Amino acid sequence: MLRRLIEFSLSQRMLVLVLAALLAGAAAAGGIGLINAIGNLGGFVAPNLRAWLDVAFAPGAGLIGLGIVNMIGASLFSIAPRKQ
Repeated sequence: MLRRLIEFSLSQRMLVLVLAALLAGAAAAGGIGLINAIGNLGGFVAPNLRAWLDVAFAPGAGLIGLGIVNMIGASLFSIAPRKQ
């Protein structure tokens, strides 16, 4: 449990470090702010989406819905253009 907590904490710091290495100055601050805003939005939307799906359809539908949203995100990430 402690190991996973440490790995999660380090992965967040690595994301900020990579962003700071790619961008400089105000652009880096804006990128970090954007990451923070998207994280806060996800923290609000995900529990509400899960509760709504559980009530509207069936118990367990919320977790399936969140899994589908994660799969869509992973698919979009995998087809994103990369620098050569």
